[in-house]
Amino acid sequence: MTKDEVLSVVRVGGKDINGEKTIMLGLSEIKGIGQQMSRAIAMCAEEKFAIKPGTKIGLLSDSEIEKIEQIIKKPIEFGVPSFAANRRKDLADGKDNHLTEADLQFSKMEDVSRLRGIRAYRGIRHERNLPVRGQRTRSTHRKGTTLGVKRKKK
Repeated sequence: MTKDEVLSVVRVGGKDINGEKTIMLGLSEIKGIGQQMSRAIAMCAEEKFAIKPGTKIGLLSDSEIEKIEQIIKKPIEFGVPSFAANRRKDLADGKDNHLTEADLQFSKMEDVSRLRGIRAYRGIRHERNLPVRGQRTRSTHRKGTTLGVKRKKK
């Protein structure tokens, strides 16, 4: 492979990413990393490892990808602000964490099962597949066939 050759697909953080995308756009494809967090990770990579955020992911070497994966695993330790983390003051350890992919999915399932276990209102709503955050249910979230207006019989 030559220096200017772009890889079509690169595996970063357990996800296949198109090699034509820049670091900031490509990282936002990983579950748990949005645009703000990908921008923070890219800026951190530039600051710590001199990897430019506008670089295409397909042009990165294996060592540079490993460095970016280190930042993805523990972004707060590399200088990403803690308010950007998706698990602030986690119930398990009380620290600010940022989870991605399967870890994020598992922790979300664990949170819902904890709410079900303590019989919280939100847990009961999750069990019944109803809206959890106070949305109306008169016209939406109905099960079965659609009901129209019933006419009075004359």
